[in-house]
Amino acid sequence: MTNRPKILVVGSMNMDLMVYGMSKIPSFGESVSGKSYCYSIGGKGGNQAYACAMMGADTYMVGRVGNDDFGHQIIRNLKKAGIETKYILLDDEKQTGFDPILVNPDGKYISVVVMGANNFVSPQDVKRILDEEHFDMILVQLEIPIETVYRTYEMAVEKHIPVFLDAGPAMSIPLERLKGIFPMKSKQKRLQE
Repeated sequence: MTNRPKILVVGSMNMDLMVYGMSKIPSFGESVSGKSYCYSIGGKGGNQAYACAMMGADTYMVGRVGNDDFGHQIIRNLKKAGIETKYILLDDEKQTGFDPILVNPDGKYISVVVMGANNFVSPQDVKRILDEEHFDMILVQLEIPIETVYRTYEMAVEKHIPVFLDAGPAMSIPLERLKGIFPMKSKQKRLQE
């Protein structure tokens, strides 16, 4: 028996390409030299899953990657971190999310995110795991379709599972279907005392 929290992350996974050591960020039509580059697993969902696993939680990931080299590499790395990946779908028709990031010496950057398979994470993907497993908490972000975010929250409410929403990337969304996402009862009680 374990006291470790069981956390489900529903969200995005990307392969990031970081380019460092440029004297400046290039303008359109301009080439500049960089000194180094590296690949890194990213996406807000992937980052949340890593953080949960490193903090000692039993972490499960739901999302989609392409059935390509980047997708397989992401799954291998998540498994290596101790994250349960059997609910990550390999999409034969979509590419894995990809994010090239150019970083200047001051740490400022630009990036172009290609969301790829992340744009097709569906409520059915989430329902499948919630029908088979129970969780202490669900983490979700806005790098997947908003309908999937809404339905994840609604399914979690039905099962009395708290949901934490990282509202990034910043965007304007209707909040009616997320009413009550932050449990405020304990804070309200303290405010009344």
